[in-house]
Amino acid sequence: MAGYGRHELAISALLTSGSITEASQKTGLSERTIYRYLRNPEFQSMFKQAKMRLLDGAISKLRTEASGAVDVLAAIAHDRNASDTARVAAARSILQFAVEYGQTADIEERLQELEAKTIDAVEGWTTEYPMPQLPQGSQ
Repeated sequence: MAGYGRHELAISALLTSGSITEASQKTGLSERTIYRYLRNPEFQSMFKQAKMRLLDGAISKLRTEASGAVDVLAAIAHDRNASDTARVAAARSILQFAVEYGQTADIEERLQELEAKTIDAVEGWTTEYPMPQLPQGSQ
């Protein structure tokens, strides 16, 4: 892709800026150039991948920290010297997170089942009703 370095620069600025104007100021690229990049399908793909990598990194960090956070909540919930309010709040948080995790896991399982059924249905449809072939020479 032509201008690959400029595209990387724009993507980096877009990920760390609150606006196109700010990204433009950070990069020295005009706002018009950045808007043009954002309309380019190849740039959109690169930008989407960069956002996903950034999000994946954040989610990975949250997962790493979650275990320690649960340990802190459990310690407070079991600390007889902590106030009743703190112990109840910690216990409530643990229960709330457990319920939300269970609901999320259930939704994820149901979504995977629906995706599998959809794939099966589409594959069955294309086998039962194959795409028509154009006569040779008519393309």
